Amino acid sequence: MHILKQSTAVDVLIGPFVDKTDVNTAEEDNTDIDVELSKNGQAIANKNDSTNPSYDDGGHVKGYYNCELDATDTNTVGTLRLIAHHTDALPVWHDFQVVEEAIYDAFFASGATLAASVASILADTAELQGDWANGGRLDLIVDATLADTAELQGDWANGGRLDLLLDATLADTAELQGDWANGGRLDLIVDAILADTGELQTDWANGGRLDLLVDSIISKVDVVDGIVDNILVDTAVIGSAGAGLTAVPWNAAWDAEVQSECTDALNAYDPPTKAELDATWTTAMTESYASDGSTMTPAQALYMILCAVSEFTISSTTITGKKLDGSTTAMTWTLNDATSPTSRTRAS
Repeated sequence: MHILKQSTAVDVLIGPFVDKTDVNTAEEDNTDIDVELSKNGQAIANKNDSTNPSYDDGGHVKGYYNCELDATDTNTVGTLRLIAHHTDALPVWHDFQVVEEAIYDAFFASGATLAASVASILADTAELQGDWANGGRLDLIVDATLADTAELQGDWANGGRLDLLLDATLADTAELQGDWANGGRLDLIVDAILADTGELQTDWANGGRLDLLVDSIISKVDVVDGIVDNILVDTAVIGSAGAGLTAVPWNAAWDAEVQSECTDALNAYDPPTKAELDATWTTAMTESYASDGSTMTPAQALYMILCAVSEFTISSTTITGKKLDGSTTAMTWTLNDATSPTSRTRAS
């Protein structure tokens, strides 16, 4: 598979074209070869460059043609299948891989920079490489950290204190985890921060301001670890999940205070009393009907339902619903047929 530079015009050699009858004779100097492309597996379409493939008669091998592709033909990173067809020949196809311009230039351009870049990185990180060697600064720090954090390592084991905290955190931060996905809210914020903190990133380089601060902080890790051990000893009386606090007594003064606060909350909320709720089921509602097409109160809705299923008259295509007195018109409906109705529409 040949590699092509994205969005760059290029000439490619296609073929061989052989006669479709004897599957041997080379097809030479044809001017009506159709060339189509499929970019990264998508729909096949004619190539954008309008130049017809030209026959290459420079060698002993026959049946090959020079095909021109323009920048539009190579504008999509990924696989590029070229399919060529001539009425007298078997079909011909070639597969290419289109890569971004910078990647292509790093590998294939004149004076490619890939090897030089790798050499520069190795030279710039020589101190770090030495620090990580056995007995180097960072290697010794890691050894000391492992020795000083044996208790923490146990806490990270499955079922340890920090492991349980992490499990609970993962369950409680499902939304945040989605925000960290590519394109999520926090991911976009981080992208913006990286762009705005170029100076800080330099500060993290070897010998930078923050790099020197980290060296100082690492030297104080032992002190912090000792403080943590002391805290664990001093707080042992609390017990797991506060078990050591079960002897705290409850007294009448606390009980009265809680009741007072509950009473104040109920008074501020002013909920209906049982008597007020009972009264809603024994108090007669005022008879009323909403006009056609308008909204209604609950009382109006109940009266309108009663009218629709209670006393009414039918005359031709008109249904007349009565009020509670049995004679006064409350609502009317129009039937769609006087003899075999299938629907009705409110009229008033």
